[in-house]
Amino acid sequence: MRRKREFIEDAFYHVTSRTNDKIRAFDNNLGRKIMLMVLQDARHKFRFTLTNFCVMPTHIHLLIKPVGEHDLTAIMRWVKMRSVARITRPRNIHGVLTNNYDIIIMYI
Repeated sequence: MRRKREFIEDAFYHVTSRTNDKIRAFDNNLGRKIMLMVLQDARHKFRFTLTNFCVMPTHIHLLIKPVGEHDLTAIMRWVKMRSVARITRPRNIHGVLTNNYDIIIMYI
């Protein structure tokens, strides 16, 4: 059983989330635009600071700080569900696109 993640208030987190089986979901403009739109939509739903990000062909990196009552788990769950739905639909991909995400606490 996976240990529950511990979060520190007002900390920045380096988050990575990758696709299953190294699917190149973000290797074209459409995949990257979808991820950017999902991140923008997430800013309207959740309060967080996104200091930097990088969209690679098979994964993403986020430097993110949740604000207030919004926790990182809820933000990442929403981002992953939305991006999977938007990316798999036009490509006719079935199954799970993304895997768990990894975090590193950044003290800034």
